[in-house]
Amino acid sequence: MPGWLLGAIGGVDTEIVLVTPHWGPNMVSEPVAYVRKAAAAFRAAGATLVAGHSAHVFHAVADGVLYDLGDFIDDYATDAELRNDLGLLFLVSFDHATPTRVEAVPLALDFCHTRLAEPDEAAWIGRRLRSACAVFGTDVIESAGRFVIEFAPADGSRSTPPGRVAASRSEGGA
Repeated sequence: MPGWLLGAIGGVDTEIVLVTPHWGPNMVSEPVAYVRKAAAAFRAAGATLVAGHSAHVFHAVADGVLYDLGDFIDDYATDAELRNDLGLLFLVSFDHATPTRVEAVPLALDFCHTRLAEPDEAAWIGRRLRSACAVFGTDVIESAGRFVIEFAPADGSRSTPPGRVAASRSEGGA
């Protein structure tokens, strides 16, 4: 990880720092080792939230990291196993500078048209999200048609100091 990038993340004087790296290979079901390592480095440098993208399929959510947002509009060949024609809209809530909740709205991505997922599609999305998140020890519950992940630091501390909303984007990867 370039030192200048980590320094830039840590040097932003805002309440929330969002890092959205384009990283990792396309069409994989989970974040590869170097993506996991980079996510940890971004968080340690002061990123409030890391929201990655590149794989064309959604990945796990862990404390302060959405490993891959997946696609929002499908213009890519559909993989029958990875189901990149199904996705999520992520809504993140913050308490001061700490991400506290992620609500993921299940979507179906028809060619150049995005719609809310039908019940059977949403069920598949839920199974996939729960499985991906379980690897990171993240619990996913369903509430009102959305998949919900709660983050609550056990000690009540903030993951990012107060006084930090800036966006930083790294264009590494595929």
